[in-house]
Amino acid sequence: MLTVSLVKDLSEYVDISGEYGTGFEINDFCDPCILDDEDEIRRIICEYRKVGIPKGSTMHGAFYDVLIHSRDERIAAIGKHRMKQSMDIAKELGLCGVVFHVNYQPGIPGDIYRQNVIDKVSGYVEELLKEYKDINIYIENMFEDDVMVIKNIAERLSKYENFGICLDYAHAFVYGTDAELWVKELAPYLRHIHINDNDLKEDLHLPVGSGSIDWERFLAYRKDVFPEASILIEVTSPDNQRQSLEFIRRNMGGNCYV
Repeated sequence: MLTVSLVKDLSEYVDISGEYGTGFEINDFCDPCILDDEDEIRRIICEYRKVGIPKGSTMHGAFYDVLIHSRDERIAAIGKHRMKQSMDIAKELGLCGVVFHVNYQPGIPGDIYRQNVIDKVSGYVEELLKEYKDINIYIENMFEDDVMVIKNIAERLSKYENFGICLDYAHAFVYGTDAELWVKELAPYLRHIHINDNDLKEDLHLPVGSGSIDWERFLAYRKDVFPEASILIEVTSPDNQRQSLEFIRRNMGGNCYV
């Protein structure tokens, strides 16, 4: 089990890690302002090294305006640069995985756009998989309303041992509309799971158990579909993390608390 970590509240996240045995999914390096400041990158890396990073920890890679499938080559190049920065930081910190978004825009019509996204994302992620063989790369669903965009990327990259899909279970309800379909179609590729709660309408990132998601159903998927996948509680407030962890401890026990 992993929890989000940010350097500004790092001492609290360290306490949670010690209390519940959780690892981190570092979220500091999503911010392009940090990625443009080498001194700040070094400071944050130093802070994490001081406290020690739990085994099995991961990182959320850059995603703000990262459009490696853009038809504008200069925009695509910036996105590729941000993703490579993320991988270099993860390597320096000794992390086991990095999560990236496709940043597919479902409002853009046409098969040409869709196929371009699949081709460009698959192509560049494949380059990273070959270069960083000791780091897992997880592709996460975000705004995609059609599971086949993510599935087609997964089918192309599944031959790499360090590739997997990150299923954001909450996103599947809000944007994908049918979480069961997403679990079914992506089952062979699921290696990392993000969980939080919502009202099934908006991406609220509520503590687990405080919204409308059916967690008994999730537990069944955990048991039958992705028993080995790592799980991130994707809420940032330390209080909300503790609330989520206590809910999981009471209601899911050893079947989920790994």
